[in-house]
Amino acid sequence: MSDLTDRLDDSSFGPFTPFVQDKGRLSSYFALLRLHYDRAERTFRLIREAAKAPDAERFTVLLLRDRDWRRSLVGAVAACYMPTPTVIEEVWQCVDAGSWVSPQLLAVLSVIDRAFADRALQRLREHESRSTGDQRYSYAKSASSIIALLLQHASDHERATYWEGNQAMRKILVDDIANGGAIATSWKTNLNDVP
Repeated sequence: MSDLTDRLDDSSFGPFTPFVQDKGRLSSYFALLRLHYDRAERTFRLIREAAKAPDAERFTVLLLRDRDWRRSLVGAVAACYMPTPTVIEEVWQCVDAGSWVSPQLLAVLSVIDRAFADRALQRLREHESRSTGDQRYSYAKSASSIIALLLQHASDHERATYWEGNQAMRKILVDDIANGGAIATSWKTNLNDVP
């Protein structure tokens, strides 16, 4: 986290300020967590409008750098409406930092980043070096999300020969106590309902 984001308060997010000021209204965050679009429709609409502001990219980057899961979630939704290279890179950085909402971030990336599969596989290969210590379960949630999202597009042959027989992959899935893969695939499926 940079010194800049350490000093930010809830009024420092430009067009996204209304989404981060009132943490007491958690219902919109919870609707976003599981992406129940029927419950989150208003929030999506407002974020989409905020993403049209001239400086929205800069503030989306700040949301993603902040590392508060609520702000990261708002940043992920904003990224859907402005998939610039800068925003895509910041979403990856948020995932790499071990975000609590990494399944949601990865679902968004699987939709907006044309290089998702290559970038996701690279992170999966790096997972083993991160699979110990305090962030073990956070990285397992991210890795499980990547596996689940990649499996959506894998052939039957690929599933049988690589994914399902790979012991390292099985260990990742065991370590993922949050079931990140199911969250990521559900989020990606529900993103299709979002205008």
